[in-house]
Amino acid sequence: MRFCVIDPLFAVLSRDYSKNSEQDMRAVLSEIRDVAESTNCTILLVRHPNKKEDQKAINRGGGSVGISAQARLEYTIGTHPENRKKRVMAWTKNNISHKSQWQSLTCEFSQAKNMDQPAVDWTGTEEITAQELYNSDRGRPPKKKRTAREFLKDELEDGRVPSKSLKEKTEQEMPFSVSTLERAKKDLDVEADRDGDTWYWKFSSETENEPEAVSA
Repeated sequence: MRFCVIDPLFAVLSRDYSKNSEQDMRAVLSEIRDVAESTNCTILLVRHPNKKEDQKAINRGGGSVGISAQARLEYTIGTHPENRKKRVMAWTKNNISHKSQWQSLTCEFSQAKNMDQPAVDWTGTEEITAQELYNSDRGRPPKKKRTAREFLKDELEDGRVPSKSLKEKTEQEMPFSVSTLERAKKDLDVEADRDGDTWYWKFSSETENEPEAVSA
């Protein structure tokens, strides 16, 4: 056997161990690690998130934080912030590869051919963090997307701007990707307008003429 899934982890714990005790969880995971090393088997442990919404992603897993401390890789799986039909598998912790290589995987579910079981269709990678998945569940837009929206509002405030220059500035100076910029463009109803060989971005006429809120 080369791959083993324990789902959920706490269902197989002896009553002698407390899932909330860091000492107990370190002891349990040390034994699981020994089994993995002696059998050359990858072991996947599954647990559900806790209710502590004010915590960082690394602390959102159920039970003791000692579980995250012992694991070499940890993922958070959740609903895509902008597409409820998609699921995202985002890094929570990675002790194997360089952080610049971290990419979140996205997938959709479909019906497998000639089978009654659903199938997973991997749709690519995106720059979505585990923290953004948790924030999305609380109704907050991802931080990078909020920053991209503000960037576009500032850049287009005085009129249209070449889309090439916006993307170049994003790549060189901004903390979000061009794909995040494209999503912010869609959210803000920004239009693409071609003039000769140059493409420009600008707010639509509806957005430009929208009255500002006035406080009484």
